[in-house]
Amino acid sequence: MVVIKHSQFNPRLFKNGQDSEEVPVRLMRKPTHILEGAASYFGGALALANGRLLSWFEGKLRIWDAQTGTCITVLEGHSGYIQGALELSGERLLSWSSDKTLRLWDAASGSCLAVLEGHTESVTTALPLSDGRLLSWASRDQTLRIWDGKNGNCLAVLAVHASWIGGALVLPDGRLLSWTDGEISDTWSADNSMLIWDGYSGACLQGLWGHDWPVKSVAVLKDGRLLSWSKDRTLRLWNLQSGACLAVLKGHTDDIEGALELSEGRLLSWSKDKTLRLWDAQTGECLDVVAETDAPERHPELLHARAEVDCPNSVSLGFFLDSSGKIVQLRHRTSSAPIAAWNADSDVAARCLLPNGTTVVTQANGQVCILKLHHGKHRITLAEAEVLIASQMKKTE
Repeated sequence: MVVIKHSQFNPRLFKNGQDSEEVPVRLMRKPTHILEGAASYFGGALALANGRLLSWFEGKLRIWDAQTGTCITVLEGHSGYIQGALELSGERLLSWSSDKTLRLWDAASGSCLAVLEGHTESVTTALPLSDGRLLSWASRDQTLRIWDGKNGNCLAVLAVHASWIGGALVLPDGRLLSWTDGEISDTWSADNSMLIWDGYSGACLQGLWGHDWPVKSVAVLKDGRLLSWSKDRTLRLWNLQSGACLAVLKGHTDDIEGALELSEGRLLSWSKDKTLRLWDAQTGECLDVVAETDAPERHPELLHARAEVDCPNSVSLGFFLDSSGKIVQLRHRTSSAPIAAWNADSDVAARCLLPNGTTVVTQANGQVCILKLHHGKHRITLAEAEVLIASQMKKTE
């Protein structure tokens, strides 16, 4: 059942950090719809290509009409909490769950097309391969699996890791790279490896070792090198062909949470030490240290770049969503101050920012809230908002 109701909102407009009536952009004071499914646990939401919304909580997925708030289809079958979902080609959906299975769905009818069984622990996540196959991994069963994307048959099991799997990605040449989170349940022993696999046979081709603590994640650079970062507070650059470590980037004083490649031969990393660091991508030299509290004023473009990695669905054009506690802020890569903010009823997470100005957020109370961007009484798109912001900035120069 869909309950459409309104909550208390306190939108603010900002100019140079102060409330201002001069900035003509705001989030709607009330959500157009609040979609409720379960208050005890909320999984996530995803904007579909046809303009509809997909949400999941506990063992069910729901497809919604984003304009009316009507629930169109309920997808039932999982017996555990759904851990994630994604949209595939051909109006199909893929979901994975703590019930140790993945499921393929027909998005139009809501019928289950296939159940992908084989993992012996909760499925952590999955991603599509370029040829239509699917890759999944279950951290605690220490395996990755390759599936036929049409019938759901298991094609290969990748099982060499000695620790729980932290993540995986597809390399540009079709090989697969996976890394461990450094722990196993029975001995808690360390295995801080990264492994390269044949993307078709599933054979393990090569290992990369060097980090002293678990690898958090990795990224492939434009020139083909690999960038990894770890709980050992370092980043490392690697030659993917030889497996040699080319440089160790030191400076962070706590766990590194993410990193990415910028233009002009620079790298960006951010850490629990509340700093962002800029590095020379060739030498590994630290070029600048930016305190988290100073970043909005000094480098809003770095926050935009970070959001593209942390939550890509919440970034569109030059805009991005930033959520913390009960507040969601709409920010722009050229502005040191938020464009608008919304106060939620409970802890909130930004899920989607669409080019038409629609914002989708979820609350800890189980609600999906749809917000619209307005200029006065009229809805506007993000492109129109950028024009208004540019005009306002010219007036203040």
